[in-house]
Order: sequence, then C-alpha cells, then structure tokens
Amino acid sequence: MYAQDHGGRYPEKLQDLVPEYLSELRLYQDKTGKLLSDWTYFPGYTEASPAKTILIVSPEPIGKYRVVTFQGGSSQAILEPEYQQLLRAQ
Repeated sequence: MYAQDHGGRYPEKLQDLVPEYLSELRLYQDKTGKLLSDWTYFPGYTEASPAKTILIVSPEPIGKYRVVTFQGGSSQAILEPEYQQLLRAQ
C-alpha cells in the first residue's frame, strides 16, 4: 500500500510506515521470545525492483536460517549461505 501511494517507492525507513500503514513496529525476537533488535531494512528499492530483492531480514541467523521479506511481500526462511548470495547479487 505504501508503494502504491508513493509512486512505486518503498519507504526510506520502516518507521515511515507508522501510524498510517502500521500501528507499530515490532522488534525482532529470538526463538525464546527475547527481544534482540530491529529488523534489518534495505531502503531505496521500488516495486519495479527484481522479485528476489531482499527488503527486510532478521538481524541475525536463526540457527541456519534467515527470515527474509522480498520485494512484492513474500517472506520465507532461507539458509544463511543463500541469504549471503542474494545480498551480494543486489
């Protein structure tokens, strides 16, 4: 919705989504529920960016995986080496 309202651009920072698009931002939690830090966000992309562009990622691996959100909104857990490869490619 944000991108549709802003010429296809994603926000410069996640905080720009509050309160119009999100009621709050949630911190990343590890599997024990301990709050660790903010999600890592990669600004500067648009809806025209490649589908495998990573926009949001967990700030550290969860075991062997990173939780990522791609341009277009799909999210999944991917192996750390795959995350590093995708990150280098963007």
